[in-house]
Amino acid sequence: MIGVGGFGTVLSVLMAGAGVGKIYIVDGDVVNEENLSRQFLFRQNHIGMPKVVAAKEALHAINLTSKLLILRGLLKLKAIWTF
Repeated sequence: MIGVGGFGTVLSVLMAGAGVGKIYIVDGDVVNEENLSRQFLFRQNHIGMPKVVAAKEALHAINLTSKLLILRGLLKLKAIWTF
């Protein structure tokens, strides 16, 4: 999954809840207060954390068996095919 913003947080929760075995998460941003109203995966204690770290923590609470692989940063188009 590229990006854990508004759509990515919803999709990641659905994937973890459905029991997807391996989820790759890529994002270069940090959680800020403005994110909390539309990115419901994140909580107050996540403010200032990299989104990928906060997402991994929150998704792990939903599904302990999913393998969550994170990459903090941005991907170039040709790098996407390495996944």
